[in-house]
Amino acid sequence: KLDPWDPNPLIKPRPSRYFRNEDKEVVPDDQLKQTMSTEERKENLAVMRQIRKSDLPDLRMRKDHAGWVEANNDLKRRYQRDPWFGVNERLRDAVLLGEPQDKIDYLKDLAAKMGGPPPGIDMGNKEYAVHTEIYDIGISPSRAASMLE
Repeated sequence: KLDPWDPNPLIKPRPSRYFRNEDKEVVPDDQLKQTMSTEERKENLAVMRQIRKSDLPDLRMRKDHAGWVEANNDLKRRYQRDPWFGVNERLRDAVLLGEPQDKIDYLKDLAAKMGGPPPGIDMGNKEYAVHTEIYDIGISPSRAASMLE
């Protein structure tokens, strides 16, 4: 029974991004394979960008929470359908956390085995794609103004 006067109430821990790998089934690297064609990957990326750039903000402004959750779940399903995104995320974490170079090279080879980034993602000369490159998010007006100063 919860005591309303207890100064230290029991707070149920909420799942967060720090514990995201505990409940997810991980496919071993030797079983990863690209099942989508180049055209399917291109179309998948286009739909992901549309959901991220227009659908989710529109649903949030209309305060349609159920629609927003459904669209966000669709975005997550599309993200998981292409195994390159998961390898890219692991590669980004490895580079940013300073993992050994052999692990970074292994993940680069694995990303190349997955067919590289979907058509339409321009990574420049970096080893991994960041969020803004995946979803083609432009620079915000406030960021552009601060860069001019």
